[in-house]
Amino acid sequence: AGGSITIRGESEADSAVELFVGGNTAGNTLTAPNGNWELELSGLTQGTYTLCARATDAAANTSACSTPAVELVIDTSPPVVAISSPDPITPQLVNSPNITFSGSDTYSAVHFECRIDDHAPGVDPTPYAVCTPPTYVPDLVSGHTYTATVRATDELQHSATATTTFTYDGDAPARPTISSPATDMVTNTQPVIGGAAETGSTVKIIVDGSQVGQTTAPAGTWSYTFAPELAERIAAYAISVTATDAAGNTSLPSLTRSVTIDRTAPPAPVITMPANAKRPPISGTANSSAASVTVREGVTSICTACIEPGPVTPS
Repeated sequence: AGGSITIRGESEADSAVELFVGGNTAGNTLTAPNGNWELELSGLTQGTYTLCARATDAAANTSACSTPAVELVIDTSPPVVAISSPDPITPQLVNSPNITFSGSDTYSAVHFECRIDDHAPGVDPTPYAVCTPPTYVPDLVSGHTYTATVRATDELQHSATATTTFTYDGDAPARPTISSPATDMVTNTQPVIGGAAETGSTVKIIVDGSQVGQTTAPAGTWSYTFAPELAERIAAYAISVTATDAAGNTSLPSLTRSVTIDRTAPPAPVITMPANAKRPPISGTANSSAASVTVREGVTSICTACIEPGPVTPS
């Protein structure tokens, strides 16, 4: 209620009625011959008031105040309603369709309705539908921009609305690739890895299952130098990457590359034959991890042999 309000009641015929609001006299009136009376109140501001009335008859006898006391609520304001996500101040790119909202009214229950408007050409706004806080989940199309509206109405039909505008992206980026190194590798230098990913995405570098760093793919390609460097070790490192777009969607991990860091030179090979001869066959032993053995006389290369099981005679 708001403005002026008429208070009605019953008492002894032809008696004087005094009305109290919050313990203070608010007005006086006389009852009709049938015992009915009414009194108009005005000037009450928003709030809750307690009313009671007492009657005085022609012999000056005064009754007790009426019971039970009546509670009067003056409510002239709409409910409070707010959307917290997506941010209603700054338009956002989001990967969740959830609209998070809240609302309340000091004096009565609140009824909520929600709607979603697609900004795409030729798409009609949806009608309001009943929704319940804290979350409204509309059907959205990835890549479209929307305005969501929440309307709150109290028991006296005062209404208020809140809106937010956002772009929805629910699609994860394509799986990124590692093109450098092109294959699994063994190296004695620190590798620089690189590949392709969705333009503008953040590429996270994963080594042996844990993220060790990240970079970006501003033009659809990316590269990364390990810092700190990968340490030398016998076991290979398993390296993969993921791509996360601006909306927060994350791709499947790339295929794994195996990189072994080996900075330890093999032991010097041993010549087991010949003793002394002109153009004799030469054979010997070397570390099995070496790819080949080069035979030199002084600093001059004489021949190269591949490592095979057992001694090898170069031709």
